[in-house]
Amino acid sequence: MSPLISMIVPVHNAAPYLRRCIDSLLAQSFSDYEIVLIDDGSTDGSADICNEYLSKDSRVKVIRQSNKGVSTARNRGMEVANGQYLSFIDADDWVEPDFLAVFVEEIDKRGGIVDCMIQGFIEHENQTKQASYNYYPSAKEIGADLYRLEENWLISYVWNKLFRKDVIDRWNISYDAQIPIGEDYLFCMAFMGKCTSLTVLPHIGYHYVFPSTSRKHFSFSAWNRRLDSFDKLLPTLSYIPKYDVERFRAREFKIGLYVLRIAYNEQITYANRMAYLRKLRSWGRNNHAIHLRKYEKDFRLLGVCVLYLPLRWCDFLLYSARSLRHIW
Repeated sequence: MSPLISMIVPVHNAAPYLRRCIDSLLAQSFSDYEIVLIDDGSTDGSADICNEYLSKDSRVKVIRQSNKGVSTARNRGMEVANGQYLSFIDADDWVEPDFLAVFVEEIDKRGGIVDCMIQGFIEHENQTKQASYNYYPSAKEIGADLYRLEENWLISYVWNKLFRKDVIDRWNISYDAQIPIGEDYLFCMAFMGKCTSLTVLPHIGYHYVFPSTSRKHFSFSAWNRRLDSFDKLLPTLSYIPKYDVERFRAREFKIGLYVLRIAYNEQITYANRMAYLRKLRSWGRNNHAIHLRKYEKDFRLLGVCVLYLPLRWCDFLLYSARSLRHIW
């Protein structure tokens, strides 16, 4: 008989903290689940730890692949998972014993079906992110509150959620392996676009540790793919109110200003710089949710440059100033 929940854990060189993670999963007060460990080409002994737990508990499943990245690992996990619901856990994090139980209680409360459930979480500096209990029984009601939930950092991540696998399979939702940053945010937003019921739970059961990749430098091309993917995704979220669409776009515009630094430091070609500036201007023009006066000084200057100067002048100024630390 298939388990109710599959917990998918990508593993890549996670030996120092992997046991803490798996032990917390095996300590769940709810027991009808499987743990799918995806060993993504580890070279530090993580594979041996996975084998150790495979031999200890029949709920543990281990899949091995060459190092292809977290998105490919999660996609592989979804392929082999047998659960009706999916949870994505990072190998350097851990969960409270009732992490799954509070989700299951909500599933039972809703007659066995709810497309997505969200919990709060604790960051490694003991800062908490959570919201009051709320149930959204339709896409329209989800859309009306989606931006507020994202402002509270409850949408961005996959690991504080439980996803109904039937929705993922029906709409062929997956992680984009070509995008190394923000891939979980894109997955969540794509899922929300097909989600017809959502519960926000006030419980805090997930402990999140900032990964070393949070300090990793990502190239302009990687960031640009991330921005373009959201640009294509946003129009499909037709249930979001018009002004909230502008607010989502305003967030992307500010991220785009940050990426300008990378574009000019990498000295991409003039044609690519101009194409990128035109894209940012198209996102920013006539967007009533953008309030440059509220931006930090550096972002405010960049925003004025992109939105109001002739783009050739803008490019000249940014190219000339790329070595000035107080601007970049």
